[in-house]
Amino acid sequence: MRRPRILIVDDDRNARDALRELLADAGWEVETASSACEALALVDRFAPSVLLTDWRMPKIDGRQLAEAIGKERAPEVVFMSAWPPPSGEQRPWLAKPLDVGALLTTIGHLVALRA
Repeated sequence: MRRPRILIVDDDRNARDALRELLADAGWEVETASSACEALALVDRFAPSVLLTDWRMPKIDGRQLAEAIGKERAPEVVFMSAWPPPSGEQRPWLAKPLDVGALLTTIGHLVALRA
């Protein structure tokens, strides 16, 4: 059985590296991207169960990334940001700096939904 896959997208290298290490230690297969464009190139090949993406990024933001992936290829999406969620956003939202317990619980729940 394949381990659940998490794709982390954040333009902050330190954040990506820390999240990769944390989630890999939790037992998930992890890939990272520094931009939405890079993530779009990885989605089909990596086939993530969960997309963990920063909301605010240059050129294409997290919402636009989730929309660009589309429903056919859509992993579960978790947004993270130091900013509050926009009105009406229904997908999981984690405030930066991230609470590790909340992050692991949220991703664990979404992985279970996909199983």
